[in-house]
Amino acid sequence: MGGGGFDRLSIIEELLALYQAATGCYVEDVDLEVNRLQQLQPEYSSFVARVLELSEDFEYEKIGQLIDRYLS
Repeated sequence: MGGGGFDRLSIIEELLALYQAATGCYVEDVDLEVNRLQQLQPEYSSFVARVLELSEDFEYEKIGQLIDRYLS
């Protein structure tokens, strides 16, 4: 279904890694995971843009909440 051979399980794994970085307030890890997600899954560009906005304002709790919505 998805481009680049990316399946639902893969995206969940990527989001979980980002979630763990955000909820742990690991700034560099959040940046790394967001960039990785953007490269692996370009159709998530609006999600990535929102996460980057929140990250710039150190809103890691809100990033976690955003990811929760995608994982639910």
